[in-house]
Amino acid sequence: MKNPIRVLLCLCTAVLLTGCAARRASPPAAETQTPDAVEALPAAETGPAAELDLTGLSDSAAFRAVRDLLLFPERYTGRTVKVSGVCAVYYDEAADVYRYACRLPGADGDALLEFLPADGERPPAPDRAITVFGVFDLSAEGPFLRCALRDARLPAQGA
Repeated sequence: MKNPIRVLLCLCTAVLLTGCAARRASPPAAETQTPDAVEALPAAETGPAAELDLTGLSDSAAFRAVRDLLLFPERYTGRTVKVSGVCAVYYDEAADVYRYACRLPGADGDALLEFLPADGERPPAPDRAITVFGVFDLSAEGPFLRCALRDARLPAQGA
């Protein structure tokens, strides 16, 4: 493998694009979600305030919201996002760094939302339930754009 990041990004994109098409050819109008529908998400009653709080949503609704973030990143750049899921950690050989992501299980597969822990923030252990709060941002990495929550904070997690 010449570039594991490219392979990982392609696989994640393929899962997101193919998994969503298999449900129904035309969903009822009440279930149709536009990219702007994420803006109306409820705010959490505890922890830091976020413009997009995905913690109170069902698994499938949070999965769709993350999919919208990744498909339309320019609409959400600079907005604060709060999301809960399972910590995924992997080593990026090309950049020689460990990458962290919040994995959200969905009926059609998992959605991964990468996060960059804030300075002084202790990275979480793999496969542990986490809640992440950060600013959604885009960065160029070679010919690709990387979506991630920068300056991510992990509020105190239960043991």
